[in-house]
Amino acid sequence: MRAGRLRHLISLQRYIDNELMGPGFFIFFQYQEKSIPAYASIEPVNSRSRITKHQYYLDTTHEVTLRYSSDIENINNSWRILFGDRIFIITGVIDINEHNQTILLHCKEGIREKNEPSV
Repeated sequence: MRAGRLRHLISLQRYIDNELMGPGFFIFFQYQEKSIPAYASIEPVNSRSRITKHQYYLDTTHEVTLRYSSDIENINNSWRILFGDRIFIITGVIDINEHNQTILLHCKEGIREKNEPSV
């Protein structure tokens, strides 16, 4: 992979949901683990619109390519990518040729809704 292709500085973040229960109380909280900086290539793939339950949605799909590292060996769709003021939700992870050299992430731009499942 050519180094000049990875020109976007991104931050990878992992969110974990936790529940705390005690006598007479229940607290649900979400926290962010450390942010991992990485250089990547962000390419728009397509844009599609859909109508669900009488609401209009616009999904923009991107592919993010980055080098494999031990910091991201467990990356999955519970992670997200920050690029400037944009947020990309990871929808799929591909280890190109299974060589642990290049990772291809399929992403959707936007914010994950609370009721939207992270498959």
